Amino acid sequence: MTAKKLINRTIIYALLILMAAIFLIPVYMTTVTALKTRDETTLATAWNPPDLPLNFSKFQEAFEYFGPSLGNSFALVGTATILSALLGSINGYVLAKWRIPGERFLFPLMLFGMFLPYQAILIPLFEFMSDLGLYGGIPGLVLIHVV
Repeated sequence: MTAKKLINRTIIYALLILMAAIFLIPVYMTTVTALKTRDETTLATAWNPPDLPLNFSKFQEAFEYFGPSLGNSFALVGTATILSALLGSINGYVLAKWRIPGERFLFPLMLFGMFLPYQAILIPLFEFMSDLGLYGGIPGLVLIHVV
């Protein structure tokens, strides 16, 4: 390797290390601050590592509020994904293999429904879900995501 290539490569690596450090500073600061007590968190000691033993009470407190929401998200995503995959594969098979009267009209109608933005049907959808009693719960959200 020539001297010029070595210098270029060294400069590139130095810049990459600098960029990595710049991107990792917020991660370090967030982690260090989360592991400190409220009394230890000051501007003068912001860069210092936390005292031992480490304090995980902030994580526990955050998870008390965040845990139920995370569980709801997993319930929604898991159920909607499984149902969408099941219904999508059944619909795909039927549309591909069976001859249905009016299929030349049905397929473009389904495609048209995919291109409609949610904002265009939001008010009627809200009223419909409220009338069914599904507004404000996981089953209603699953139904919206699957359909």
